[in-house]
Amino acid sequence: MKNRVKLLAPYVLASVSALILQSYIFYPGYMSFDSAYQYSQVISGEWNNISPIVMVGLWTLTDAVIPGPGGLFLLFQILSLAGLTLFVFSLSINQWFKFILLFLIFFWPFNLMIMPHLWKDVGLMSLLFLAIGSLNTYRHNGRTISFVLALTALIIASMFRFESIFYLTPLIFYLLSLWFSHHNKSTNKAKLTFLTSLVILTSLASTQVITKLSDSKKIALWQTVALWDMARVSIKVQQLLLPGFTTGEGMTLEDLSRANTSWTNTHLFSKTQSGVNSGLGYPYSNEQNKTLLNSWLNMILSYPVAYLSHRAEVSNELLRINDAEKKPVDIYYTRKQIYFSDGHTLNDSSINLTITKWVNKHLNDFYFMGWFYCLIQFVLLVVMFFRKQSANRMLIMALSSSGLLSVLALTFVAPSAEQRYLIWLVNSTLLASSLVLRQKQEFHKDCNQNHAMI
Repeated sequence: MKNRVKLLAPYVLASVSALILQSYIFYPGYMSFDSAYQYSQVISGEWNNISPIVMVGLWTLTDAVIPGPGGLFLLFQILSLAGLTLFVFSLSINQWFKFILLFLIFFWPFNLMIMPHLWKDVGLMSLLFLAIGSLNTYRHNGRTISFVLALTALIIASMFRFESIFYLTPLIFYLLSLWFSHHNKSTNKAKLTFLTSLVILTSLASTQVITKLSDSKKIALWQTVALWDMARVSIKVQQLLLPGFTTGEGMTLEDLSRANTSWTNTHLFSKTQSGVNSGLGYPYSNEQNKTLLNSWLNMILSYPVAYLSHRAEVSNELLRINDAEKKPVDIYYTRKQIYFSDGHTLNDSSINLTITKWVNKHLNDFYFMGWFYCLIQFVLLVVMFFRKQSANRMLIMALSSSGLLSVLALTFVAPSAEQRYLIWLVNSTLLASSLVLRQKQEFHKDCNQNHAMI
């Protein structure tokens, strides 16, 4: 135990140094309108599920210690660095490479742009860093505490974005397979699939239980995407498909065209003359929600080509395969400090301003492009499929498949081309790529699973 603490100490010191530097540059973090809306729930105590309940709960706890955004900002950075420290410490590479990797991933350009924000995407990523760090540690030590920490972090992370449980499935599956391997118990795909399904159900049930226990108001969140899909398909097929109760009087295709953008749905609710009700400020009735859902599904079935064309255009904007028009900087990041009480000022240090200018200058470079990370993930997945003897093969494949599945999910549910949605794609690529580095000759438990699992 003492030897392990002694070995870990330099990495903890490096992690603390990274935290101090990050805090100096960005503390107390950036609060966009979304963040400010979440903080208003913290202040008022009136919660709803427009924001992740688990995030509002964490913010309430940190606000009691450090009022405002600063406490949650620090929590997200600490979780991220704790996970990265565990991850690099467990790698069988040169010690200096480990330190370099820690700083390289944490201060990667995309992370410099996104991680300072008080967004649910950052909360999701901080927990996934912790989950992957714990998972990689569990591969090597087989200790129950590492397994529990990894599984708990994955479940809590899935509560930050509803679609995340879909693309976290490969990681859950792999973690459970490691448990059987470490306990020398036989297993098969059917058993692992069943247990993975139980974890998924536990995650979904936990979200519902927390919502109920916190007495949070439940608001349906799918309408904004449904309305956007229907509006854009309406223009493509030249037929008004939106139910009458969703718009103001006199809605026409020409009016809808004024708000027709492939990179955000917010214009639909702000730039038409007749107006479109998002269902958030003025919720629809249960009967109206049922009608809207049926209309949405019927639209997809009746005009599949137009629907897929619309979603492909959104994905192209998100991955930046095609930038149809010059988009506002808020699509990439929001360097703001919107707040509901005094004392939460924006970090205007010279290094903060310098980094902001650098990010603005390089936004069109490849390392800010989603398609670049998709390409790397695809190559890693194919290469690892055939490299049966790689010690890190299974974890690389789990990370790569998870990253690509996140893009698949966003293809159908993304309400805009905001780059924060790609935070897991980017970081799963960085983590998977680091595992390709030449490893020292060392036996890994998952080597025995290669032929059984794929």
